[in-house]
This record gives sequence, C-alpha cells and structure tokens, in this order.
Amino acid sequence: MNVRLSLSLFALAAAAIAQASPRPDAFSEGSAVGGGHWKLSYAAVAEPPLAAGQRIRIQTDASSTQHANAPIIFHRFFTDPVTQTYFGYDLAVEPLGATHTAVVKFEPLTLRGDQLPVRYASPELRPAATPRFPASTFKSGETIAVDVLQNPANRQKVVDYIQVAFVASDNAPAPQGIAAAELEKRKTVGNPAAPVRIELFSDFQCPACKGFHDLVLLWLMRDYVGTGKAYIVSREFPLSMHAHAREAANLATAAAAVDKYHPVADVLFQQQNAWAANGNLWAAAASVLTPSEQAQVKELAAAQSTLDAVQQDIDRAMSLTIRSTPTLIISRGQRQYPFPGPSVENYPILKALIDELLK
Repeated sequence: MNVRLSLSLFALAAAAIAQASPRPDAFSEGSAVGGGHWKLSYAAVAEPPLAAGQRIRIQTDASSTQHANAPIIFHRFFTDPVTQTYFGYDLAVEPLGATHTAVVKFEPLTLRGDQLPVRYASPELRPAATPRFPASTFKSGETIAVDVLQNPANRQKVVDYIQVAFVASDNAPAPQGIAAAELEKRKTVGNPAAPVRIELFSDFQCPACKGFHDLVLLWLMRDYVGTGKAYIVSREFPLSMHAHAREAANLATAAAAVDKYHPVADVLFQQQNAWAANGNLWAAAASVLTPSEQAQVKELAAAQSTLDAVQQDIDRAMSLTIRSTPTLIISRGQRQYPFPGPSVENYPILKALIDELLK
C-alpha cells in the first residue's frame, strides 16, 4: 500500500513498509513515548548515501503531548541551526477501542520554535513554509517512509522512517480506574475556565518542592487562582534520586480516586522529613483518610491504573524536557512557557510572566 502526501518544503511521499528494522545508515534516530503505552520510533536517512565528506546539517527529534479526552500527539520536527528555521509534522494517535491498535493521522506541526525541547528551542527559530497536505492515515505497527527534504538539483533527499506502536509491560492488565479527565479534575485547583493554565511538576520527596508548596503555591493561590485568573494542575515527576518519591506519587494519585488528592499531598509535604527518613508514607497519608478511604487507597496505590497514571505524568514531563522539580509549565492558548525552580527569590519574575500572559 502506498500513501502519497505533501508534508514539507518539497514534494514528499509516504509509503507503508512491511515492518520496522534498524537503520544503520540513519544520521538521526530515536523515539518518543506518549500516553504511557504508545511509542514513536524514527530514523532519518540520506538517500542516496552521502558522498565522502558530506554531512547533514539539520537536527531532528520528536516529542509528545496529550490532553484529557484528546488524541496523543507526537511532534516530529527538524531544525536547521544555520538558517534558524524548523519544520515537521504531527502524528495524532487514536486508539481503536480497548485494542492495542490505533489509527495514526498526519497533521500540521503545532509546535512553535520556543516550544521545542530546550536544546533546540529558540524564540529566533522561524517556521519554514510547508504546503497544506491532505488528511492521510496509517495503522499502528506499520513503518512509513516520508521524504522530508529533497534537493531539486541533484535529487538528494532525506527520508524519515517512522513507526507508531503500542508498548505494554509483560502481563500488565489494561488500565482501569477513573478516566483521565476525571483524574485531572481531581488534581486541579481553581476554575479550568480561567485564562492561564499552570501545570506543576513536583516530587513529594524534593525539599525544593516542599518549599514551593509551603509558600510560593500559597502566593499563586492568592494572586491568581483565588481571583479566577489561573488554575493549577498537579503532575507527578518523582526523581530517581529520591528513594520513596515514586511510592509517594502512587499513593497521592490513588487518593485522587476518593477525591482526597490535595489533603494527602498536603500531609506528605508537611511530614516529608519523617517519611523520607523511615519510608513510612502510610502513617502520614492515613491521617487524612477515613477507614473506608484508607482501604480503597491502599488497594489502588498498587493498581496498574494508578501506576499508569503516574507514568503518563512522567512521560509528559520527559516530552517537555523537564529535568528538575519543581517546574511549572505556564500556558495561555498556544503560548506556553516552562518555569523551572519557582521559589521565593524568583517569584517576582514568575509573577511578571503570568501578568504578561494575562494582558
């Protein structure tokens, strides 16, 4: 089966190939994970092979985003550091019911230059003009060859070999529990209709996160959430350096199922020094739960649905190239800005950024 479409600066084509295979001739290859279980693999290849001494100057990478009740979106992009331009395409992944297959649709790239991962992002990057392309789809598991660049003088081109596939843990049951939209709602403070959205990526065992929670978060609540100007969505990003952080994230996320995420989060930060030393998180969490809630949360903390939900937050953090906690992702419409390390000292800068978005 062949699928023809236009995707970038020159005439492009996409063709389905029987199966994925390693590309030893690739000048760039890698992958991105979205939604916890979907993986985009890519390999960019020069065809025909470059002559001795020639090289490809463009850089390539991929990331993903997902919002509640919306398809997973993979962003496949290419940047040219010499001309300060970028281009690419999106892939929207729409799973077919409860199966491990999906329909994948090409769409225009939605990332701005300053929304690319930090090692590429620059307000000076300009989008390269790309022609409008027709809706074209393929199935997960297929490998597609996409001609992303072609030199009309010598026919040299760059071909992108891509595949979107479901990746599951061995013997892992299908995710269960409350829907993603409901989970996000229970981890949100403020009115989701507020103009500014703040995603808070935090680690319960991180001392800087405790400092943010104990003071700066209260200032944000006072200045923006309480006034209807912003709302805050909590995301889990437990760091591997903290022995009990992942367990704390699982416990707090499980508490969201009984609508007790925020009380559990509060007490985990309040008693961070104690449980970080002895590992007894349950002693802290149980203090704000009724006996029936304790039974539910204890069971859900080990459920696959909870583990998947936490992993989805981690995947989102990685797709945004977040490296430290706490980190805020502040957005309004298509404008989105990372703010790592919010603290008492830099709160005036954070406040100025939010105020600018509110204009």
